[in-house]
Amino acid sequence: MNSERHQRISEVYAAVRKLSQADRQAYLDEACKTDDDLRSNVERLLAQDVSSSPLLRTGEVEDELGRIAAEVFQTGDAPVPEKIGDFRIIEELAHGGMGIVYVAEQDRPRRRVALKVIRPGMASRQMLRRFELEAHVLGQLQHPGIAQIYEAGVADIHVNGGRSARLPFFAMELIRGKPIDEYAISESLTTAQRLELMAKVCDAVQYAHQLGVIHRDLKPSNILVVNEGEGGARDRGINGKESMRSSFSRSSDPLIPLSAQPKILDFGVARATDADLQTVTLQTDPNQLVGTVPYMSPEQVTGKSEELDTRSDVYALGVILFELLAGRLPHDLHGRAIPEAVRVIREEEPSRLSALNPVFRGDVETIVAKALEKDRDRRYGSASELAADIRRYLSNQPIVARPSSALYQLSKFARRHRGFATGIGVAMIVLVVAVMISSMLAVSESRARKHADTERQAADKAKLLAQDQLEIATQAKAEAERQTRIAQAVNRFLNEGLLAAVSPQQQGIDVSMRDVLEAASANVEGRFEGQPIVEATIRMTLAETYVHLGELQAAEPHLVKALALREEALGEDDSETNAARGNLAILYRKQGRLAEAEKLLLEVIRIEERLSGADDPKLAQKQNILAAIYLDQRRLSEAEPLIARALTTFRRALGDDHPETQSTMNNLGGLYMYQGRYDDAEPLWRKVLEVQTRDLGEDHPRVLVLKSNLSLIYQMQGALEEAEQLLVQVLETSRRVQGDRHPDTLIVINKLGGTYVKQRRYQDAARILAPALETAREVWGEDHPDTIKLMLNGGLAYAGLGQHDEAASLLKAAHQKSTALFGAEHQTTLTALSARASLADDQGELQEAEALYLSALKTWQRMSGEAHPAALAEMHNLASFYERHGRDREAEPLYLKALKVIEESHGRDHAETVAAVQRLIKFYESFDRSDDAQPYRERLRQESKTSMLGS
Repeated sequence: MNSERHQRISEVYAAVRKLSQADRQAYLDEACKTDDDLRSNVERLLAQDVSSSPLLRTGEVEDELGRIAAEVFQTGDAPVPEKIGDFRIIEELAHGGMGIVYVAEQDRPRRRVALKVIRPGMASRQMLRRFELEAHVLGQLQHPGIAQIYEAGVADIHVNGGRSARLPFFAMELIRGKPIDEYAISESLTTAQRLELMAKVCDAVQYAHQLGVIHRDLKPSNILVVNEGEGGARDRGINGKESMRSSFSRSSDPLIPLSAQPKILDFGVARATDADLQTVTLQTDPNQLVGTVPYMSPEQVTGKSEELDTRSDVYALGVILFELLAGRLPHDLHGRAIPEAVRVIREEEPSRLSALNPVFRGDVETIVAKALEKDRDRRYGSASELAADIRRYLSNQPIVARPSSALYQLSKFARRHRGFATGIGVAMIVLVVAVMISSMLAVSESRARKHADTERQAADKAKLLAQDQLEIATQAKAEAERQTRIAQAVNRFLNEGLLAAVSPQQQGIDVSMRDVLEAASANVEGRFEGQPIVEATIRMTLAETYVHLGELQAAEPHLVKALALREEALGEDDSETNAARGNLAILYRKQGRLAEAEKLLLEVIRIEERLSGADDPKLAQKQNILAAIYLDQRRLSEAEPLIARALTTFRRALGDDHPETQSTMNNLGGLYMYQGRYDDAEPLWRKVLEVQTRDLGEDHPRVLVLKSNLSLIYQMQGALEEAEQLLVQVLETSRRVQGDRHPDTLIVINKLGGTYVKQRRYQDAARILAPALETAREVWGEDHPDTIKLMLNGGLAYAGLGQHDEAASLLKAAHQKSTALFGAEHQTTLTALSARASLADDQGELQEAEALYLSALKTWQRMSGEAHPAALAEMHNLASFYERHGRDREAEPLYLKALKVIEESHGRDHAETVAAVQRLIKFYESFDRSDDAQPYRERLRQESKTSMLGS
């Protein structure tokens, strides 16, 4: 059967189904004549179409068309094509009613992909729309637990004896792994490991739901488990038809190995929740439909797409979890017709896990039962809620889900037997149930007495439980009332005791925010005797406002007092106390007191781990702050794992666009920059800047910080004019929004001054740096990291102007203070060391200059390796020093070494490599060594010719 044949069947079927039953036979006699096969296929479609089930009307007819289309490929009429678009086809991987999946190879970038193509004969307008949606939806999903789409397009594909068809395709991540149920069996996973694996699946589904995408076809064959830690993890099959034996080691560890990553496939059956992207679920083959129906929610099997939401996927997750634990489905639908299967899912209760295996009695059974609730309002509201309860169980914490009450079970019985209830009334149902219970209780007196004792014990336990719940509710109410009283007291203070004290009408002056804060600080003293939490809350508010204004010293006593008040009233390990402790640690970091900040924050993290757990965003926030402190100190190896853990937590729990996630991505960009990975840092910072500008606006302080950070990348890449333009814009906005004395403004001035120094515009640099340094000494003090950086750039500006005494004083102070604060291996320390070497060279102190240059070079190489940009810069500094003083035999090996390192790092044709060759030629020419320069001149000529030919 070819695609024309399939089209003919579709046309006849479409025409005949519009006719009345009486007219159909006559039409088929004329249309089919002697073509019995055509008539048989059309009649088969008509037979499917008469069902009263909405699912059959919307899905099975299309499935039958898909099955007929599949015969094109089963009969060999369509061999595997050699190429589709820019992709070279290697083999067929899988096929279904809608499309075929090939393993393909792409040249640029070089990678293997799974290439999905709509079948010939299936590319109707409806199917093309479906395919377009599939590509659109998948393109939005970038999560380690979801197969990633790379590219979508339309290409000429040769089919059916050399004829070609223009068909849509998309290329996606190639994944080879085992379906989650097969993997669990083959690896003999424990119950805990199976639960942890499902929690990861829930994380990925939650991520898609947050982007407005519902999967609608979750099942074990659509969830493969791969080991991302192995080589070639990206080269794995897309639907498990060719699975790869996992190398996970079996152990008694209750947690799944971190390298085990479930990957959800085929979000092509997803629908966006936007109203203009409505689709219906299509199956691949009528014979496969029962394989999908068991995972559909009661609202999904009705075929009413408007009733579907994310809770339908939660139901499917519940079915998969049931199957993963019990080895069978919650409903036995084997051999049942579709209408009967639909009825079972909608009306009958699923099997109880504990009836299949008593080990699941209790929390596990309760979790699965809540996910499988027929009433979606009683189901888990999201995949993340299901994952959270799973993890609570695994960490021995109380779960949120609770077993259904007896009354609720009875009401469900009545709903399941609504026809019966309509005839004789709900009261009769209750009576029948009561009679049944009475009959069972009357079996024997001894058993009745035994049951009575058991019931009394159960009643006693229930009474104790009710008392506990009442106590919890009472405590919750008391806590809510306490928080209300605190809020009311704070509001009264802010509105009456604070603002009234600085009323312009009373004083006849213009009142600034600082006036308000100073009045508040005076009024809060002694005003809240016996109300420590109220006072602590007010002081936290005042401190936060001071910090926003850049008044760091004024904020400190409020935070110190707030912490002491909360420790005394609530205890050292209370969550509110720990929040105050964390705010004080952040302030210490802003003040440059990094050792104190680190010590305090480590204590905060220790308490937060116990209070919240390892995967809580509150802990991740503290880890991100500690990572920032380590970045300040250039302790990159300690910062990197903290950033990775925090980013994973935030992305899973909050999504990529949440401010906490964005803050962590900003820190990751800083890590890349300090590692010399400028090409990685720039796009990351640009992405963060784009999101933050969209969410906060151009003038927000956080956006200004991000722009000034991006200027550092421009400086490192030599794009000094771009860096200058950006910093001038940021400085103008920061002065307007935050004022000249704000710490953020001073930091921008320092970066702009550093850019002027690199441009050799020393007068411009000194003009803005000198007053900023004086202000920094007042705001931060002499020993603050940013004051030290202003000293450093100021010293470089004076050195460039030939004012050696001023330069020497500032550079020596910057070097000493940075060494004391950060140590000898910090970037600021080494920059100051190199600047002192250059100044000593200018002053003719050659022995000291050489020693300082050598020290800076060896330290950079030891810290970051020879290929780090700063190490290469120091190598050139020392070589240039030797060259200036006629020591060519000492300069030459340094220039050659630099060329070799750059070439190995960037390649022969890179601009940095060409610049290194040009420096070497210039060096040889300056010493009249033309013969040594000749091979390098020839190299540049040859490469220039090659470049011209290539262009």
